[in-house]
Amino acid sequence: MANASTGTCEDERPPQSADRDLWRALRLLLIEDSIDLHTLVDCEGRFEFVNRASEAILGVPPEECIGRLAFDWVHPDDQDLTRRAFASWLSTTSRLPISFENRQVHASGAVRELSWTIYARHGEGGEIIGFASTARDVTDRRRIERALVESEALHRALLDGLLEPAVTIDEKGIIQHCSESVETVFGYRPDELVGRNISMLMPEPHRGQHDGARLDRDRLEGPLQLLSLGAVGPQAEGGAVPQHGLGDGSPPGLPAQRRELVP
Repeated sequence: MANASTGTCEDERPPQSADRDLWRALRLLLIEDSIDLHTLVDCEGRFEFVNRASEAILGVPPEECIGRLAFDWVHPDDQDLTRRAFASWLSTTSRLPISFENRQVHASGAVRELSWTIYARHGEGGEIIGFASTARDVTDRRRIERALVESEALHRALLDGLLEPAVTIDEKGIIQHCSESVETVFGYRPDELVGRNISMLMPEPHRGQHDGARLDRDRLEGPLQLLSLGAVGPQAEGGAVPQHGLGDGSPPGLPAQRRELVP
């Protein structure tokens, strides 16, 4: 704020030494103590700076990384891809951040998956003099994603392999997956059923008795019994498909088979 009598500011700018102290504190907080790996490399890919996260991610203290090639920790199967990518970055004219993923080998031999955000560093003439990078360890996230994909693929394979129509539902009776044979019996394509309540396959009065609210009550009171009634399933064109008891005592998420009974 300006002082009217002197024309100066009451809150004077801190001296350069204070600025340096503030920068050191911010650097310590945001870079040195970050759980993400922060690095500077030259045009050969040699480390010029590495923060303390190198110990957790690479298994090596920062001082032992300086001067070494970043490629020294890249997984053998990712070496070629990483080196070719690095070569292409050296000739880029874009100043936008680069996203990249590869695997690194920890000193213990453990493999870590890293997601990189990379910025080119430019000299006074605009030439690239190296790169500043931030890498996040996404090993656990990628493992979970792969497990979900594998589970989904297995789930779908099991359903699609059933000759009898089958669906899976969540705790509110919302259809999650359908076997391909559902269309043969009920006349609905699987994509028309997913996301809809299982009650749409039941005629009245069963439909009104088996909405999401009823399903929640049954779930609270004991094993899921919603699909255990002898109901009649409607077909898309208005016909009806006789059914026996379905999913008796099964928890939500397990296949509830629908068998077309021949009169």
